[in-house]
Amino acid sequence: MLRRNYYRDKPAEYGVMHPKPEIRLFRRDRVKFIDRSTHAKLVYGGKCGWVKGYLEHYNITELKEWYEKNLRYARACAEDDFAKGKRVGFRHFAELPNLFFRRYILWRGFMHGVPGLVFSAMPVFFRLVHYSIMWELQSNNCKEKLNRQ
Repeated sequence: MLRRNYYRDKPAEYGVMHPKPEIRLFRRDRVKFIDRSTHAKLVYGGKCGWVKGYLEHYNITELKEWYEKNLRYARACAEDDFAKGKRVGFRHFAELPNLFFRRYILWRGFMHGVPGLVFSAMPVFFRLVHYSIMWELQSNNCKEKLNRQ
């Protein structure tokens, strides 16, 4: 079913907050959960159908909540990715303007006015923090290796 996101009791129809598909009804014997620091990931090995209507998601009442949540998630994701051996480089940072362009222009985030601008910029901010923390972890790891030699 589609999850409809709300900000201040108004549904978001465009941009980052547009309705997104969510798997909510499934056979337990065909699903696998992959545990992560932020959200568990659901992997389903069967056919998916659609339930009409929306899952109404009143997640954001204040931008401060979303900002703080993004900081926590960025740190947790960076630490998970670093532990898995993933690394970040200049290319990752260079993709950030394109990420904003896709969300604000192509996904029509501008249709929501200032909230659309903010919500289009927030994923860019999340990735900037995520990549910065990963870069810092990589740098610290390199310094530790040099100090051990």
